[in-house]
Amino acid sequence: LGRDDPATLRLIYGIGLGYYMNQQDGKGVPLVEEALDHARRVLDEKNPYIADLSSLLAYLCLGLNQIEKGEAMARRAVELRRQILGEGNSKTITFIATLAMIHLQQGRLDEAGRLTDLALPTSRQLPVENSPFLANVLSTLGWLYLEQGDLAKADTICTLAMEAMRRKPNANPMSHFYVMARLGSVRLAPGQWTEAEALLRES
Repeated sequence: LGRDDPATLRLIYGIGLGYYMNQQDGKGVPLVEEALDHARRVLDEKNPYIADLSSLLAYLCLGLNQIEKGEAMARRAVELRRQILGEGNSKTITFIATLAMIHLQQGRLDEAGRLTDLALPTSRQLPVENSPFLANVLSTLGWLYLEQGDLAKADTICTLAMEAMRRKPNANPMSHFYVMARLGSVRLAPGQWTEAEALLRES
């Protein structure tokens, strides 16, 4: 079919996602970068494949601690998701929350807070459990707020993620125990020992 065929691009996206899920980001980056380059040559910029590849590349770069490049790709992913899917779609919210995570890691608390306040109300209205990534991204965002000392926000976000996973435990088995462990850590901070221990043992 050739490197530019949409079916080929879908397969490359799947392989790149496999590398990401198995924490082999270094193998995924060149593969997805090449696929994104091909996609931009043959597809309209607003094509969903370009949004998917941009999103995946952002995660892969962040996994390699390439923060600047990951942030640029995440911003582009948010822009594309908004244009293609709208503000209230779970994929759009996932990347708004991802941008908030990046800003927290950079110490840009005001920007992180603005994006978090944008993502949270919509997340409460969405079936978070049906998204392959949103619960895990929210949970990670909550963990980062815990590291910043904002226990209230950490608790709110991690509880939202855990409730989604409880509703549909098999939605993302690779993330479930992370979500549980992060909420356990949040419960540990104020000394809620019994609940913290139960969550951590289960995870």
